[in-house]
Amino acid sequence: LGVSCNEPNNCDFEGDTFCGWENVIHTDRFDWEITNGPSSQTTLSGPLSDHTIGEYDGSYAFIDTNKQRKINDTAVLISHSMTDTGSNGKCFEFFYHMFGDGIGTLTVYLQKEGFQPIAMWTLSGHQDDFWFQGKVGFIVNSDHSILIEGKITDNDEGDIAIDDLSITNGYCPIYPMFAIPADGLTTSKPVVTTGITTSPHPISAYDCNFENDTCPSWTIISKPELSWIRIQGPVASQQDEHNPLFDHTEYLSNGHYLLLQPNKSIPFPNMNISSQFRSTTMNNNRQCLEFWYFIYGPHAGTLSVEKLSGSFSQLRWTTTGGKGYEWYHAQVNLQSPTSNPTQFNVAIEGTWSAENRGAIAIDDITLLDGTCQTSSNQCDFDLDDTICGFQYGSTGQFNWVRGLASDVQQGVNPNVDHTTQTDTGYYMLAEGKNRNAYDRALLLTPVQDRTAGACLHFWYFLYSSAKKMQLKVYLSPPSPYNWIFGGSFDNRWLYTQISILNPSQSWQAVFEAQVLIPNPDTSISIDDVSITRGLCPKPGDCTFEDDLCGWTTNDIDANIDWTIGQGIHAFGTGPQSDHTTSTAQGKYLMIETSWPTKPGDRARLHSVVFEGTDGDAKCFRFWYHMYGDSIGTLNI
Repeated sequence: LGVSCNEPNNCDFEGDTFCGWENVIHTDRFDWEITNGPSSQTTLSGPLSDHTIGEYDGSYAFIDTNKQRKINDTAVLISHSMTDTGSNGKCFEFFYHMFGDGIGTLTVYLQKEGFQPIAMWTLSGHQDDFWFQGKVGFIVNSDHSILIEGKITDNDEGDIAIDDLSITNGYCPIYPMFAIPADGLTTSKPVVTTGITTSPHPISAYDCNFENDTCPSWTIISKPELSWIRIQGPVASQQDEHNPLFDHTEYLSNGHYLLLQPNKSIPFPNMNISSQFRSTTMNNNRQCLEFWYFIYGPHAGTLSVEKLSGSFSQLRWTTTGGKGYEWYHAQVNLQSPTSNPTQFNVAIEGTWSAENRGAIAIDDITLLDGTCQTSSNQCDFDLDDTICGFQYGSTGQFNWVRGLASDVQQGVNPNVDHTTQTDTGYYMLAEGKNRNAYDRALLLTPVQDRTAGACLHFWYFLYSSAKKMQLKVYLSPPSPYNWIFGGSFDNRWLYTQISILNPSQSWQAVFEAQVLIPNPDTSISIDDVSITRGLCPKPGDCTFEDDLCGWTTNDIDANIDWTIGQGIHAFGTGPQSDHTTSTAQGKYLMIETSWPTKPGDRARLHSVVFEGTDGDAKCFRFWYHMYGDSIGTLNI
């Protein structure tokens, strides 16, 4: 033939063919059929068009419930037989349509040769009048097939349709998360990546995972317009697509978490409204509050942690705006360097306005004695004066100091640290005031093992209208490489990263603050220093697989936020996969323009600050996706 062959188990049903799939004979009660256009004459069930091309003449497979079916009748498709998947596994992806009052059950089975089928994915009941993506990963060391079963559970209209079946290399997590069978296949991913873990600790009265209740040591302080509620993923995601489908505790759809929920039955006032999840009275300030949070959407609100005592209120941690569709880890030191009342309450506060849209949720609260711990290769300088094992250089004329944001000289120094974005956070500070020209202050990281490639990340603050001080970063023992950062007109924390190549010996990174003129009224600050394996990407380069790589979205002139997306976010617009990996698991950056965004709303993304080009041209290259009926503009 003049065209290449498709994989036999990949099928879009065009050309009125099941490709490599077949209807099972004898063991089921009726067959899957292929059609186009509406599957039902009443349009009370089934799709109006296929998923592949979205047109009336596009084809899909469906089970017809209008032919005197009986309760528990089944129709089963079976794939071509396949050999073992290998250790990396396979991913079965498809699109399903389950619309109608009489929708039954759709189940995907794995059948090893000579064994009974095992359910891997199942969904029942009305899901809405859309094509939705389903997927499930599997690993098997023998010949096997995939079965797709449609089952009648009601006498009402309930056509189930499927389209665009594909089997690809590489394990994938089940999607949607609530399609997990009650007693199904429980194979694990070939490689399991765990999140941040903490060492075992005595359970405190304030630990809460919301599985049984909202926990007796905490109280929800509601407002008529806004309240925290305990909820499960499937219920929450039906209320708003931004809400998480699964909890953090077990990453299950039937797990519980706490969700910030606006009251949509009454008008939301034109002002910020807050609801608190407040602890009972505590008396030990030297504790670390840990929790996981979810904040996602085109213009999400604010999540904060405060200490309260009578009229006393102290902000300890805050974050604003949407992030990726995942759970994030937070650590908050309750002990303040300034005010520590003998008795206080802790409030986890969500703040919302009429302009906000998205989701804010929390899960898995733990309270640990002592200050929060970070890894040896990561330091936010908030712990104590040991500064994570960093060392002062002996050859400098003055020293870096651990500065408290609320205590330092305002105007030339940052009024918040980078970690907590509050004035109760710490950073390392080198002040130029009362210093002579060319005086230096040296700060050395802990000793690192020799490396064929590492990346030093940090945030720095050097605000100056003229070059009065400079920050120089180099290695000890000396190497041919050094990096110099001058002044900036940006009165904000700036991100940078430096690739380290030192394969022959152990090393330390040296942060050298140098005064360039006598008695300058300026300073240099650094915060959130970390060292990771592997060379850094070039400044500004970002695939968005892990984070924003130093790009920032907090522009005061923006109305909505750039957020990290995965797979299909909305039908009729947006990509089905990212560009980096070309998979539904890959990540990309997107803006969401669904209601209640308005014409003229905009999101802004700011890069890291680049060095001058010194007469050499530079090229900014990126991939963009603009698909839909009402696409706006993209400007650089």
